[in-house]
Amino acid sequence: MQLNADDGGKRKFIMVQLPEEINKNTDAYKNGFTNIADIGKERIRRAGEKIKAELKKREDPPKNPEDLDIGFKVFKLIGHI
Repeated sequence: MQLNADDGGKRKFIMVQLPEEINKNTDAYKNGFTNIADIGKERIRRAGEKIKAELKKREDPPKNPEDLDIGFKVFKLIGHI
């Protein structure tokens, strides 16, 4: 996402994360996260918003900050292989 913001590119990527459970004694669990995949989704959301905010501050951004694609899709594999 950062490279796309820097040069106006349209790169796409795939990330994979297993939904490993989080220990109930951690701060992440206390903040409502039950597995690592949930943490990953939140990190991607926050990173996208940060990149967009930084792009708005630039004097000559390569593209309109509102046009920057920071969205993503989540697919869940159900069942066992």
